[in-house]
Amino acid sequence: MNKSKLLSKYEQQLTLKNYSENTLRAYLNGLNIYLEYVSTNQIQKVTSEVLGSFFHHCKKDLGYSYSMMKLTMDVQLDSS
Repeated sequence: MNKSKLLSKYEQQLTLKNYSENTLRAYLNGLNIYLEYVSTNQIQKVTSEVLGSFFHHCKKDLGYSYSMMKLTMDVQLDSS
């Protein structure tokens, strides 16, 4: 499934959960960042090591705060 379809499907799931527009945007942005990371690094299988590297990337390279990193973790858990 391509990135656009994944984001659309995830948006539908979030809408069914009656999340606010701000929450929808934040979660979709978090998933988009994660999908870009997976694509750029040609990741085939997500492991705890991959997630650790992703969060390190978010903190070090993107300068994310703890709350933004928590949001990206919530996206990972919610999209499972």
